[in-house]
Amino acid sequence: MIRSLPTDLIDNNHFQEENKIIRRLFDLELILTFQLKHDVQIIRGGDYQYQCFIDKEAYGTSLTPVGALVFGIKQHEIEEVQAAIKALQRTKLPDLKQQPE
Repeated sequence: MIRSLPTDLIDNNHFQEENKIIRRLFDLELILTFQLKHDVQIIRGGDYQYQCFIDKEAYGTSLTPVGALVFGIKQHEIEEVQAAIKALQRTKLPDLKQQPE
């Protein structure tokens, strides 16, 4: 059985607002490159929202599959940058004063 979206969800303006954001963030080259490096899946839940799974971890949630993809990739990028920053912060820099002259 194919379930469609409830009428009250279609009638509101949320989809149009989300589409405006997606148009601003959508980067085809990034998406094409990203999906070659990662296992990307978009799944619709019982609440009719879509969720992006990247390498079996949940990321972006959205009203549309494209929105979930775009938001998921952006969230994944943000988390990668945050992890890199934390790794750098944990890195102990050598004490330059103790090096032989």
